[in-house]
Amino acid sequence: MSDTINVMKGTRSGVQKLIRNQYPHVFDVGCICHLAVKSGMEVLPIDIDQYIVLGYILLFLPFQ
Repeated sequence: MSDTINVMKGTRSGVQKLIRNQYPHVFDVGCICHLAVKSGMEVLPIDIDQYIVLGYILLFLPFQ
């Protein structure tokens, strides 16, 4: 697992490259947290922006 930053996935001296030098059959599945968020975003019935707006309306507008 790794985040998608250059330190982790650099092709010359990244951590992924150093590990792959010793274990050539290892593969990277990416960051589990980012994968979960991406998967969750695909199944939400409405866009996340709409959830944010709805949350603002429900939490802050009654007090104005």
